[in-house]
Amino acid sequence: MTNRLIDRLAGALSTALALTLQLLLTAAGLVFVVGAMALGLALGSVLVAWALLRGRRPVLRYGTPPSAAWARFRETASRRRAGHAPRSARQGEVIDAEVREVPDRPPGSR
Repeated sequence: MTNRLIDRLAGALSTALALTLQLLLTAAGLVFVVGAMALGLALGSVLVAWALLRGRRPVLRYGTPPSAAWARFRETASRRRAGHAPRSARQGEVIDAEVREVPDRPPGSR
């Protein structure tokens, strides 16, 4: 009789321990996933803010398939092999321009 009682108690205890461990691991996994998502959101926000502070619009390239990127790479490589000059060395292309404000003159003055 006592062996059956001890076996039942041991079974109940192991079941409770397994359930507790399963719940703890599930909670830890949820905390990890939520933390990773929060970290990604925070880093993304910082990068967007940094780009906007520098005056550059952030470009998200999630819609570009990898095949398009490789096609662009192959096109550039074939142009260089064929003897074409790189884009930055073409004549007549504007590389840099200094922007300045032209003040308005009052009417009648030269």
